[in-house]
Amino acid sequence: MSGIAPYDALLLDLDGTVWAGGDAIPHAVENINACAATGTAVAYVTNNASKGPD
Repeated sequence: MSGIAPYDALLLDLDGTVWAGGDAIPHAVENINACAATGTAVAYVTNNASKGPD
């Protein structure tokens, strides 16, 4: 069984989870895409109110 199987969605904070200092964290994008391909919803959240959704 996949480690993601029991979950309906991933809520990911971008900084430190998907990228660090402007560079993608190794394998993060591929793993997120693999989870999304199984039907797991993926949403990005942040605790940094100084940046807009763009």
